[in-house]
Amino acid sequence: MNTVLQTKGLCKTYIVNKPQNNVLKNIDLTITEGEMVAVMGPSGSGKSTLLYCVSGMDRVTAGEVIFNGKETAKLSDKELARLRLDEMGFIFQQMYMMKNLSVLDNIILPVVKSKKNTESRKQTEERGRSLMRRLGIDDVGANDINKVSGGQLQRACICRSMINSPKMIFADEPTGALNRSSSDEVMNELLSLNRDGTTVLCMTHDPKVAAKCSRILYIVDGGIMGEKKMGHFGGGDKELCDRERELNNWLMEQGAGNTCNVAADVALLIENQGKALKKEYLFSSVWGSDSDSEPQTLHVHINRLRQKLGDDPKNAKRLLTVWGVGYKFV
Repeated sequence: MNTVLQTKGLCKTYIVNKPQNNVLKNIDLTITEGEMVAVMGPSGSGKSTLLYCVSGMDRVTAGEVIFNGKETAKLSDKELARLRLDEMGFIFQQMYMMKNLSVLDNIILPVVKSKKNTESRKQTEERGRSLMRRLGIDDVGANDINKVSGGQLQRACICRSMINSPKMIFADEPTGALNRSSSDEVMNELLSLNRDGTTVLCMTHDPKVAAKCSRILYIVDGGIMGEKKMGHFGGGDKELCDRERELNNWLMEQGAGNTCNVAADVALLIENQGKALKKEYLFSSVWGSDSDSEPQTLHVHINRLRQKLGDDPKNAKRLLTVWGVGYKFV
């Protein structure tokens, strides 16, 4: 397989008011064509900074970043911008759509801006509609972006990321702002694109997202501390459950034990009491939809759970994922 992205000794340091903050430390990374790689790690570990550095949105302090045979440090800002526009696709937790454009116009905007484009406007719009049909949102193309759901908007972002046929898609918490149903839909679309040959690098807190990737990197304090090869996800609830369990055990070995213990505390509490919360009371995740949350936040939720469970005899449906904990009670 051809190498799409490679880093050698990548370092990123910020200096603010004299103190030096070494955010990334000697990152060696190789991603080959057709891979779907997840990068996991606690908040502040350097995941987003890594994405910015390898995509050329930020300059590295030391080391090399080679994307599709081009060393990014040797490119000017304009050349980097052209590289991102023509050969990279981006999906972020926040959608970053232009409010004055329709959904379709947002999707085709990268083509309009690209100097390599030789299509007519009609041809470009048809390609945009074709991508929208593929992702099941062709009926909202003329809508304003504030008149579609979060899941539809994120799928529109996937269309936008694919419109210039990129070598690689960079996804930074692509499901972080979505509910579980929309999150599953978005991940299924990314999996479909990956099966068609698109390389994907995904930064995520969510083990349900990472378990669908072929390889997982665990980053702590700016360094890659572990690597887990999962192979391609074939589909199906049973396989996903097995992959999640395998990933959770590996994460515990990598040092995510404190969070796992808290998650187990909540799970044990629910199992022992066999209670249910009201449908409208839920919290979706820690280190998941709220990327600024800290582990201790979950202890607050445990106390709230103890207060809310009461004496309701109904059984609770439990969704437990370690190192990204989510519960929904119905």
